[in-house]
Amino acid sequence: MNTINSSDLENNYRNCEVPAISGFIKTWVIVGLVLSSFRLLFAPLSVVGYFAIEDGDPMKFTVIPEILSHFILLILGLWANISILMRKKIGYVLGKANVVGISLSIVLGVLQTAVMVQSNDQKNVLAMIVGASFTMIIRIVLIVFYGLAIKKYGQLVASVGDTCAEQQNE
Repeated sequence: MNTINSSDLENNYRNCEVPAISGFIKTWVIVGLVLSSFRLLFAPLSVVGYFAIEDGDPMKFTVIPEILSHFILLILGLWANISILMRKKIGYVLGKANVVGISLSIVLGVLQTAVMVQSNDQKNVLAMIVGASFTMIIRIVLIVFYGLAIKKYGQLVASVGDTCAEQQNE
């Protein structure tokens, strides 16, 4: 656990910067940064996938939101995680938006699975459901821990905000 001495706090607060982040926050933000970076590959592949799907395929309508989510979460995730690692206050707001976006992306994945299950023959349905469920469970666990890290970072940001406001009143 990181310990912060009072002189570090005083110097950080004087400049209204977020104090040093804990190992928990740093670890999960780095995990988020790595996973956001994967979208550099997924975003262009989802565009290719859109053109590979035949017109009339029920999956076609889910690909546009997927493409948008990949590009939005790529930009938002990189910006949020880098901002937090640089101890910028805006990282908290961006991180919260990233959590919401990833949660919506998980819901989109459930929708896509439901569409695939309905449009496929019965012999593959069980495998699809098991695979998708396993993937969703992993994504949910990751987003819970990432969300906790963002919440803890928000508490640091809030503590700085109070101190900065006090300094401006002096």
